[in-house]
Amino acid sequence: MLTQRQLDKYRGQVKGQPCRIEELTIAALTLNPCQRILDQQHAWQCVRRAGGLDWNLFQPLNVVRKSTGQLEVIDGQHRLEILRMVLPEQKTVQCRVIETDSNQEAARLFTQLNLKLIKRVKDTDLLWAEIIEGDERALKTEKFLVDNELSTGRINQEQAKNTVDLPSLRRCLQWGVKETARAVALFRQAWPLERVINGDVLTGMVRLLTFDHYRADLAENTMYGEDFDRWFVAVFQHLDVNRAKYENYRQARAGWFDGVAWGLLEDFTASQLRRLRGAPNNRVLKQQHGFIK
Repeated sequence: MLTQRQLDKYRGQVKGQPCRIEELTIAALTLNPCQRILDQQHAWQCVRRAGGLDWNLFQPLNVVRKSTGQLEVIDGQHRLEILRMVLPEQKTVQCRVIETDSNQEAARLFTQLNLKLIKRVKDTDLLWAEIIEGDERALKTEKFLVDNELSTGRINQEQAKNTVDLPSLRRCLQWGVKETARAVALFRQAWPLERVINGDVLTGMVRLLTFDHYRADLAENTMYGEDFDRWFVAVFQHLDVNRAKYENYRQARAGWFDGVAWGLLEDFTASQLRRLRGAPNNRVLKQQHGFIK
């Protein structure tokens, strides 16, 4: 909670003047030198996501007017580009106008508007809003979380046994929904007291279980699949999920999930070879299946 003393320090401290909203001619607008390089691909992606131009999402541009009458955009060049893409016949646009001749002040406003005064929206908060919106992908993610007693951010907090980070979960679901659910179940068996599911472990497991050369062999209810499940729980229930072998696994490949998958495969294969006399060594097995060169 903020104290009255903290609030009193800034009470009445005001910079500048209240901005005016004006309808300005698009052709008269130029870019202030502080503006970043236009990313036309980003503007195009915004058009695709919105299905065109959505005036309900279109905020006024922030424009500096100099004493010479020159108009310079300090925030909103991508919105301006979207307008030119979708409505090239549009002649005017609403702008918040700030009167100043100082490029330093314009640059200060740019950094404040684009970085310092913005609280970035978390992925989990966006997912929450997309669920309310009824977005199909978001609803599928929510269903998986509920069905598997998981939570991320505010979603399914009360019923969840474990939390999982959203980027790792999304990557896993792209590879395979059933395999992700299986990996979650194995994680719980190996670490029943661990509240947070380690994203490196989860993505590595799902990567291995969905790898083309091993998907059939390691599937549930197959001999090797059942062996893998028993081996994983037996070996890793005695190890710290946040340390153990995973740091070494991660160094083995460029992608951390490939590193963990490679390490799991290597150790599991070695355990099988110790039981199966006459089988080729684990490196040969991995070369045969294309997992390593």
